[in-house]
Amino acid sequence: MRKVFCVVIALVMLLCVQLPVSAADSVYIVKSGDSLWSIANRTGTTVDNLMKWNSLSSDLLHIGDQLVVSPPSPQVQAPAPASQDVPVNSGASVTYVVKANDNMWNIAMAYGISVDELKAANNKTSDFLQIGDVLIIPESGTRSSVSLPSRSGGSREIVQSAAAGQADAILQTAGSLLGTPYRYSGQSPGGFDCSGFVFYVFSQHGYSLPRTAAAQAGSGYAVDKSELLPADIVYFRCGGGGIDHSGIYVGNNQFIHSSSPSSGGVIYSSLNEGYYARYYSGARRVI
Repeated sequence: MRKVFCVVIALVMLLCVQLPVSAADSVYIVKSGDSLWSIANRTGTTVDNLMKWNSLSSDLLHIGDQLVVSPPSPQVQAPAPASQDVPVNSGASVTYVVKANDNMWNIAMAYGISVDELKAANNKTSDFLQIGDVLIIPESGTRSSVSLPSRSGGSREIVQSAAAGQADAILQTAGSLLGTPYRYSGQSPGGFDCSGFVFYVFSQHGYSLPRTAAAQAGSGYAVDKSELLPADIVYFRCGGGGIDHSGIYVGNNQFIHSSSPSSGGVIYSSLNEGYYARYYSGARRVI
């Protein structure tokens, strides 16, 4: 009898050892200072695997990116259509399966809805997503020609009505705050830090941006410097490390931002200035 009991215990232990890794354990969230090499070493895989599993074309990472760090199961790695086009809501329930590097912002923008609408439809209270999550798209997401932005920065068009009008309104709000003093961690007209200024201006027009410059650099989709449009978010690596400064492009190589206490708070600056030209790191489009 004791021998039978031991065999049963051994079988149970064997089954436990063979249980698959959960989806949560197979996803790594990029933190400050991470690189593909350090993540590969930490998770016991290779850089080549990380690039293959996450469809990466470069080693560029952003804080908050979600990386698959173990061989995805068929359910997690279900292939998207070749065009990555988002299905159109024709009145029936529409769902979207979260892929690597998706976030609430770019999914909501692709469907022409707000992040709050997307959260409400899915009973979510945070922006956290896991690869393989199935999101319900509310009926207001009815755009007839939309696609999610590519991570590599290729210009996948997002059709947006009255985008130019939205940009003008955003720049008017930004300009009305000219001269507002710089305040560390400030995000109100009483005082702004750089990302607090960007966060506040866009929030006045229904956009729920992340709060930090590094996170804002992962919003929307990337645009080349030569293709900047008014109301694009520009960001910089002024400290020589991670992204630590952001502003709003206004056109003609000018941008508006909350610079520093000594510079007068919210001011206009040129992307061609030596300092900002040297530390310019990229731009994102969210409208």
